[in-house]
Amino acid sequence: MSHNSIRTLPLQLNMFKSLRYLNIRANSIRIFPAVLCQMMSLEILDMSRNKITRFPDTFGNLMNLRVLSISKNRIETIPTYIGEMEQLQYLKIEQNPIVFPPPEIVELPDQDMKGWLNQLKSYLISYKSACNILFLVYLLLHFTLVYLEI
Repeated sequence: MSHNSIRTLPLQLNMFKSLRYLNIRANSIRIFPAVLCQMMSLEILDMSRNKITRFPDTFGNLMNLRVLSISKNRIETIPTYIGEMEQLQYLKIEQNPIVFPPPEIVELPDQDMKGWLNQLKSYLISYKSACNILFLVYLLLHFTLVYLEI
């Protein structure tokens, strides 16, 4: 289904209960299709090169997802519940305008924020350019990934 100028996905897609791999890269999808969050067997999802701006709240339902490629979209935040997706091993999110730190971190109580910043500081001491490193550290602290491409 890649490279087809698709804007939305049909609700009937959830009839494919056993679907494990879906490639919908390089289309014109702007809103993350809610129907995908009902596809519990999905293990590999490639949605790169679309125009998606955010993850839906129900994205965390995809507990069997091992590979997520969502690069070259318009995503600004990575929700913390992605860190609870224990099967996720490969996350490809480069070329998105990701805002750092995530709002969930900014809203922490002072003591928790101080602890988080101290952890971050220890990682940054040896780096000269902290722009992408800040986001990388956030991912390292919150996710158990085998592969990360940013």
